[in-house]
Amino acid sequence: MAALTLQFAEATGLRPATNQRQWNLMNGLHHLPNNDHDSGWVSESGDWVHLDEPYDSAKRPSELQRRETWLADRGQHGAWIAWGGLYSPDQTRPHLTTANPSLLHQLKLTLEALPPVISGDWPHWPWVSGDYWAQFISPSRSAAGGKRKPRAGTTYGWSKNAIEYRSSVGFKSLWRPDRPMSLANHKLLGDELKNLGVSPTTNAGHSKLQRVRSELENWLFAEYPRDTSASATATFDVYYGGQATKRYRSPQEQLAALDRIQSVLIASYPESKPLRDMLKQLASARLATVKAPAR
Repeated sequence: MAALTLQFAEATGLRPATNQRQWNLMNGLHHLPNNDHDSGWVSESGDWVHLDEPYDSAKRPSELQRRETWLADRGQHGAWIAWGGLYSPDQTRPHLTTANPSLLHQLKLTLEALPPVISGDWPHWPWVSGDYWAQFISPSRSAAGGKRKPRAGTTYGWSKNAIEYRSSVGFKSLWRPDRPMSLANHKLLGDELKNLGVSPTTNAGHSKLQRVRSELENWLFAEYPRDTSASATATFDVYYGGQATKRYRSPQEQLAALDRIQSVLIASYPESKPLRDMLKQLASARLATVKAPAR
């Protein structure tokens, strides 16, 4: 997509809309019938151009008429372009809208004459040259027949007193403290968080607490795997099952509950980056509660 976008910008002379003033020129175009995968552009002369790339259904006769009527009612000019587009080449149908019909005509001619970004048999490349864990061997070393020298991995500070509990190719790995918290303390925190969840907290505070709650459940399941733990059924409802036992109606009650949660976390887990990150979320929830307007 990056190569296609660069080719598009170079060929047309258009530049992406990057500020609110430029986007205001296209105000309302997100209501264009079947508008999808849209982007805003500006010409050197200051004319705006709206590109959207809907799927085939947008070119049904009834939908085409809806779009044409919508544009005509607003004095805008639009054209479907016989070109692959930027979002998903040849899977979507690019459409340009602008207030300048001369510019629209020129853009249509330019885009429909664009050559492929990469020619040849590249579409038949399987996209995978080796497995994910394959090690790179330079051409010179390969030609010399030498073996790749092993290199020690880096030790990072954030791994101190922490253990990885989940990893996926292409995503950041997830870590937790390397010492488990007792199941009793997990249940205690679960009860507090359920109570806070039904209490009149601020939106910001509630969002932070939900992150803490979700992450604590992740840690719980990593510490007490349900397929091996004798208390498998007991862990299932700790953070999200069952009912809250009370509502903390006043900010003072909510702050006291947050302080209790913090105390249990600090007492139960070793000092580590995962714990520090969780305490920061808790501190943000506390700050939101302190700053909440009086009710």
